[in-house]
Amino acid sequence: FKKSKIELLTTKISGYFSAIILSLSLVTFICWMIFNSDLQKSILVAVSVLIVACPCALGLATPVATLVGLSIGLKNKIIFKEAAILESVAGCENIVFDKTGTLTKGEFEVINFTKFKEFDENLLLNLVKKSNHLVSKSVFKFINGKVKFNELKFSEFSEIAAKGVKAKYQNFDLIGGNFKFLNECGIECKKSDLTNYFFAINGEVVAKFELEDMLKDDAKMLIENIKNLGLKPYILSGDNEKVVENVAKKLGINDYKANFSPLQKADFIKNLKKVIMVGDGINDANALSIATVGIAMGNGASISVEKSDVVLMDDSLKSLYEMIIISKKTLKTIKENLAISFFYNAITIPLAVFGYIIPLIAALSMSLSSLAVVLNSVKNLKD
Repeated sequence: FKKSKIELLTTKISGYFSAIILSLSLVTFICWMIFNSDLQKSILVAVSVLIVACPCALGLATPVATLVGLSIGLKNKIIFKEAAILESVAGCENIVFDKTGTLTKGEFEVINFTKFKEFDENLLLNLVKKSNHLVSKSVFKFINGKVKFNELKFSEFSEIAAKGVKAKYQNFDLIGGNFKFLNECGIECKKSDLTNYFFAINGEVVAKFELEDMLKDDAKMLIENIKNLGLKPYILSGDNEKVVENVAKKLGINDYKANFSPLQKADFIKNLKKVIMVGDGINDANALSIATVGIAMGNGASISVEKSDVVLMDDSLKSLYEMIIISKKTLKTIKENLAISFFYNAITIPLAVFGYIIPLIAALSMSLSSLAVVLNSVKNLKD
């Protein structure tokens, strides 16, 4: 695992700490020899200083708390790819959501189907079957069964993230996708306030699907909870303005962007600082890799999982909230452990220097300080 900034700092401090203690032990020995002239007593006091000083507790403060945090995350089906991510999550101030499949169920239902012209629906069935986008999958589910599926081999096929697909079969040029994509291809079509999917053959729109996606049951509660944690929520979506606006209003999110391409999402993330990005699709991959922390839902496209820093295996927004809480508790525990270590050394080292601690007691107290750090890590993160 890559070490967090705070762990690198404590490791560096531990190195200096050891050198300082060795020097202090030598100075203590010399002073006791000068003012006490008792070689045996001077050696005992100097050894006590060496033993009682505990860089172990300082060194354990971060890795123990981090390991406990990682293990609790794993038990809750939350995978942190690097230990340093726990600290990064705790330090974030903004959280950006993709809409479809993240805040919504990602199970679009076709509300209206309009056929403008008779066509071979098996062409459309093959086209949407080859796409990974949730809208395409919903269109496939709607048509499949009503039309007999015969697999076709396209001579050309390409998928444009967050927009649609193009294919060529024999002398048919096939295009399926949203309003913006068809306009870019020079095809006129009329959109509605719902999520739209258009199908065109040889430059002519022959069918239109209007779909609706429902919010996840715990989406509203999640947004309220993350606001209470001090995080500012955003929505970035490739969907149309009205659909995104309706979702944002239902969730109480004031900042949202619609009709965003993957590159626009990435640019938006780049201009934010200390940001968590949550997504699940191919069109989120760039944004996930640029964000301070990228979080992929477990059922998302493999590339979004690959580019993310955290994977929520159960695809739950509850897990997202738990992930943030685990990270914040881990950072808090690390700070408490460091405080325990510094407080212990601030009390015991002067006592040892003035001869109030014998080596046996020094050894016991040194072990207890390390034990205190471990117990504090386990207790705080399991509360």
